[in-house]
Amino acid sequence: MFLAAVAAFLPPLSAAQKYPERTVRVVVPFPPGGGTDNLMRVMAPSLSDSLGQRFVVDNRPGGNAQIGPAIVAQATADGYTLLAADQSFASNPALYPNLPYDTLRDFVPISTLATGAVALVIHPSVPARSLRDLLALMRSRPGQVTFATGGIGTGTHLGMELFKGVANVDLVHVPYKGGGAATAAVVGGEVVTMFAGPSSAATFVKAGKLRAIAITGARRNAALPDVATFDELGLPGVDAGTIWYALARTGTAAAIVNALSAAMAKVLRLGEIRHRLVELGYEPMGTTPDEAAKILRADVEKWAQVVREKKIRPQ
Repeated sequence: MFLAAVAAFLPPLSAAQKYPERTVRVVVPFPPGGGTDNLMRVMAPSLSDSLGQRFVVDNRPGGNAQIGPAIVAQATADGYTLLAADQSFASNPALYPNLPYDTLRDFVPISTLATGAVALVIHPSVPARSLRDLLALMRSRPGQVTFATGGIGTGTHLGMELFKGVANVDLVHVPYKGGGAATAAVVGGEVVTMFAGPSSAATFVKAGKLRAIAITGARRNAALPDVATFDELGLPGVDAGTIWYALARTGTAAAIVNALSAAMAKVLRLGEIRHRLVELGYEPMGTTPDEAAKILRADVEKWAQVVREKKIRPQ
């Protein structure tokens, strides 16, 4: 009776204190097999173990990566519907003024999960063995050297536009329907150069079908360990890689956001998880919500500046 009387004066446990009590859905706005999907499928089992409930990946592709975020923006702010997003989440506000959500207002960042470098690759027939050689070639033939991308407004397109500005070169964009087709075009010698993920590029580089000239990022990538970074080669500022984020809907309890952030950071520190992600070309991170928010805001502004300066309009 005494315990019951005391309990009557205590506040009930909050939903945040009991979180999670059921399956957590992580919406991925891309088909299975892409960078965001692979990242979350590597992390999900360990997140389930850490927090005691299943974390399941829900692929919602389409709408230029707008459908997935729209689903999360309309979900209940209870931490059971999360968003995993890549660079497109940061660049879409500038590319699509009428998004069905507000990137910064409708979401609360949980963590910056990882970064992913891109490698500048060329067809082996191109007479350039170094970044210096390639830049000299590009500058000697303004408006003639071609680059392939997976489409207008895609991450590789914006990354190449950023590279053009930093390197002060005039290149010709040749968009394809997807990254696979773009890679095939460079491998086949139809197009001179492109940005490619290091893991996928490594296969062609080792086979002698592509030549890797430089790679983005603060340090060399495990998939292409012999390829120097742009910074090493004296061309800083080519920040064309991808950042992956985990986000919840704005209004989600801070205790839930912090619990998720801590769990994700813990998972990304696990030896087997780090090893697997590095093999796939990721650089694991794991930041606090405040740190992730600052990185996201800077990412949004960076790509907005590229879109404005290059007057990029998706078709």
